[in-house]
Amino acid sequence: MVTISGHFLGAGSSVSVLLGNQTCEFYGRSMNEIVCVSAPSAHGLGPVHVSVSVDRAQLETIQETDLQFEYIDDPKVQRIEPEWS
Repeated sequence: MVTISGHFLGAGSSVSVLLGNQTCEFYGRSMNEIVCVSAPSAHGLGPVHVSVSVDRAQLETIQETDLQFEYIDDPKVQRIEPEWS
């Protein structure tokens, strides 16, 4: 799950989020958040640009830097405690 925070994000009727060139499946939103489910990276690990559109209008960021999402390695379980119950 990926949460994008901002202002007036509940406006409009259709929302689209891209992580790089992968669609982030829309899950829900409020006036201050958009939540989506990330797809596996098509290009491996590392940062990708985040693009948010509402009703086909590209949303601009408030910060000077682009929005980024970083794909990292999957978690690896090393130990479970207790080993019995």
